Amino acid sequence: MIQLILKIIGTATVAQPVVMSLFFIAYYVYMIRLSMRFPVAAVGMYFGTSIMNPQLSNPLLYGLPFAKFAAALCLLICLFNRKKIHFRLPPIYVLYVVFLLISLLCTFASDDPSLAMKRFEEFNKLGVIMFLAFATVSAREDYDQLFWFTLFAFWVNVGKNILETQTLGRWGSVHGSGGWIGDSNDWALALAMSLPLFYHSIRHRWTDSAKKKAFMVLTLMSALLVMTITSSRGAFLATAGSIGFLLVTEKNRMRTLKLLIPVVLIVAVYMPSSYTSQIKSIFTLSSQVDQTWEKGPGDTSEYTGVERVYFWHIAYEMMKEHPVTGLGWGNFQRVMKELTGNGVVAHSSWFQVGADAGMLGLAVFIGLILASILHALRLVKRGGDSGDDWLRDHARVLVAGLIAFVIGGSFISRENSELLFLYIAMVPMLSFAARNDPPESAAETAQPERGKSRKGSLAVYGLPPELRPKAEGR
Repeated sequence: MIQLILKIIGTATVAQPVVMSLFFIAYYVYMIRLSMRFPVAAVGMYFGTSIMNPQLSNPLLYGLPFAKFAAALCLLICLFNRKKIHFRLPPIYVLYVVFLLISLLCTFASDDPSLAMKRFEEFNKLGVIMFLAFATVSAREDYDQLFWFTLFAFWVNVGKNILETQTLGRWGSVHGSGGWIGDSNDWALALAMSLPLFYHSIRHRWTDSAKKKAFMVLTLMSALLVMTITSSRGAFLATAGSIGFLLVTEKNRMRTLKLLIPVVLIVAVYMPSSYTSQIKSIFTLSSQVDQTWEKGPGDTSEYTGVERVYFWHIAYEMMKEHPVTGLGWGNFQRVMKELTGNGVVAHSSWFQVGADAGMLGLAVFIGLILASILHALRLVKRGGDSGDDWLRDHARVLVAGLIAFVIGGSFISRENSELLFLYIAMVPMLSFAARNDPPESAAETAQPERGKSRKGSLAVYGLPPELRPKAEGR
């Protein structure tokens, strides 16, 4: 019955290009209109575009440069609202600028600068968006908006995946929406990084109505189910690491376990049976790692995943040969195609960055992530010591998401993950919002007196109740 209902809905929505086109047009109209009053919505629109990539699978929108369109709109809207934003450069951004300079050096030093320039342009665009993101978040309300806009983009993709598979009449392998989440492994890592967002949406709504709580739980369950359909082992390990961190730092573990255990059991019933064997293979392949590192996977036509270890070894050797500038962004694939006839990636963000940008680039890349995790952990402690649950819980989400990338990114080449750099940017944004907007002030602005509305508030402007921020740090 459930599958039949999903198939009917999917046939009327995701299977109809006109319907999906109208949906995305409505989304952009709404976000542009909202961002004219709240600039942070423009940033949310950009990252939402990078997550959803509406042009990839829609023939009516195919080929349109939505990411560039959203980036340009974000810049124009911020310029239009320049009196409402505050330009600032947190220390982490200085480290990102260093990363950009190293990327530029790698581009000029590469054998094929045209390949390297494409990736450098991506990092450069991200640098502009991060700068605008810092400028648009001045209070807790701004940060909450960005959180919900990001989660909404994942809701859309997860719902689309569920409906698409059931419209086909079977559980099928799902792929990402394109861009930096192209194939199923990319999408699986993005989902693993986003699960803390889904988790927090439930915790954020503990005291809400049963319908809202049920909706949040259902979206978490759907996201987990979609992740199993990708058959990604790296995403499984990433999810285990991020959820493990959330459980360890949870104040009320029993209540959380009462929620998560039924969710996991239901997902286990509906997930593809092949996924269990995929997870088991993680432990059976470990014995082949050392041999594969030295001698390669051997003569076999069956792909098992252990082949990635050999790609790591080649990337490691290239990194040693070009320790300062690396081969240049994108040039690892070019060299691999010359060596093996197959232009594969390193299947590890660390080895990929090391081969393409050298040891110096890898050190700065790791430094960006490590500095963000340490800063977020300090925010977790600060929130706990001061009783600011809003700060503590949002900081936990960011740490968990970054942990998911550290683990999952070890098996997938996603050095240009925009979600990663969004999380990196959100750490100092969260710190500034909490410091600039004390908990008492946030409580007053988020819950105005009955019959009164704060000028320009989201409630007045028409943001749905489930997207309106609520103060948690009283």
